[in-house]
Amino acid sequence: MLSITLTALLAGVFVDANYYQRAQASSIVPVGSGSYTTAPPSNLTLPPNTIYRTANVTGPMPTNDWCPSCSPRCWAV
Repeated sequence: MLSITLTALLAGVFVDANYYQRAQASSIVPVGSGSYTTAPPSNLTLPPNTIYRTANVTGPMPTNDWCPSCSPRCWAV
């Protein structure tokens, strides 16, 4: 039982050390009681570059409300 506990403990230390090393690759900036990193995570997928809209839509499309999520469905021809 002791060997299982030690193995689990060592595995946890290895995982935490690996996470810490990856986190150090991008600087961690403390702010107040939180923090942020200066680089995106390695598994980040970027949003598509194509904006689906008809010629009837002029000017910039708002992106900070619920309406962009239904723009292609509601206003596409």
